[in-house]
Amino acid sequence: MKRVVITGIGIVSPFGVGKRLLFDNLLANNVALRSDEKLRIIVGRIPECGKYGLDLSLWTPRELKQMSRGSVIAIVAAEEAVKDAGLKGCHMEETGVNIGMGIADLEVIYEVGKQIAEDKGRRVTPFFIPRILTNMPAGHVSIK
Repeated sequence: MKRVVITGIGIVSPFGVGKRLLFDNLLANNVALRSDEKLRIIVGRIPECGKYGLDLSLWTPRELKQMSRGSVIAIVAAEEAVKDAGLKGCHMEETGVNIGMGIADLEVIYEVGKQIAEDKGRRVTPFFIPRILTNMPAGHVSIK
């Protein structure tokens, strides 16, 4: 059995991007849960703008159309982990990727289900299946 060393941590949480941000907020007993009007429940939504939010300008609209939200978050977290480990410029082809994802992008599944129910199935994006596969975030990180 080969030894594995975890050298860096990358975190994207409802507080924003970065492990220091998460730890500081947890130690301060801050809460990142918010009410979601669309879903009518309390959620931990990850911010997409602001100082600590996801910077979606790193991708073209075409790239964002092809990826799930989970893939975008995975790429940002992986880049944070690489930066945390100080591995920039190292032999990245020898670096392993292990990402656990419990469930696919339910919002995309819901929208496609709605399209099909309304007899608009022909409008379903060809990226639907790649966007809901739970192993795609690891694939996108590996490619990046």
